[in-house]
Amino acid sequence: MPLGKDCQSRHWPVLQRAGAVRAMELDINTQWTSANYYQLAPGDPQVVSAAKLLPNMARPATRFLAPDERDFVAVFIRPELLPKP
Repeated sequence: MPLGKDCQSRHWPVLQRAGAVRAMELDINTQWTSANYYQLAPGDPQVVSAAKLLPNMARPATRFLAPDERDFVAVFIRPELLPKP
């Protein structure tokens, strides 16, 4: 949903201050909600490490590295925003 005066979420001001332009509520059923992040191994794009955004999320961090019955949304960082080595 676009962030703005019509947004019903009480969280949208925080998201907007963090730079969000659009936001989406995760599944309200906590057994299904997942937010994971992935990182490729340096020099080997075949090796991926996965971690949960929040440790109490029920599903494994690797759930979207294989076929899954739920929707998947990906968020990518622009390369120019990555920290310089």
